[in-house]
Amino acid sequence: MDDKLSIARIFYPVKTLGPGNRVGIWTTGCLRGCQGCISPELQDYDKEKEFEVEAVIKMIRSITYPIDGFTISGGEPFLNPKALEALVRQLAEINDDILIYTGYTLDELKQLSMIEVDNILNICAVLIDGPYIADLNNNCGLRGSSNQCVHIFRHHDRYVDYEMQERKIQTVAYGNSMLMIGIPRRKSDD
Repeated sequence: MDDKLSIARIFYPVKTLGPGNRVGIWTTGCLRGCQGCISPELQDYDKEKEFEVEAVIKMIRSITYPIDGFTISGGEPFLNPKALEALVRQLAEINDDILIYTGYTLDELKQLSMIEVDNILNICAVLIDGPYIADLNNNCGLRGSSNQCVHIFRHHDRYVDYEMQERKIQTVAYGNSMLMIGIPRRKSDD
């Protein structure tokens, strides 16, 4: 597992999880267990979906259209920090606008005292951190719930006012399936 990530899906263009036409990468495996999780189907680690980082990069390099950035979500991307570090290093060579969602807080990540985690934080442009809390879903911006923080490390100009934008859902049909991409709105209590 050290040099591999379990990847549930890779999709381009993602238009709802950051500015521009992005590559979305969703990992499997999460130990956080947030109630009301946006992706409960990605909580179990799927060994059958393990990919070498080089194979993921090869898939991404086959995209012939401009890539405005990357959004990595899950599952929990930091479940395998060594492979995640290798991935973000190579993604940054393509485009350094890398947004990562994590159920860990920034402080929790720093307390891990892992060089891989520190390197990821130095490479990524934006980290959206913290567990999802359904009762704190305020229906705006890139955060799932208001307890989560948006840490903008670079590309501030691209993310200005993003937190106040209305959420949108991108719907993609493939085969006999449907994929909904974005942060869902809180269900109304009425």
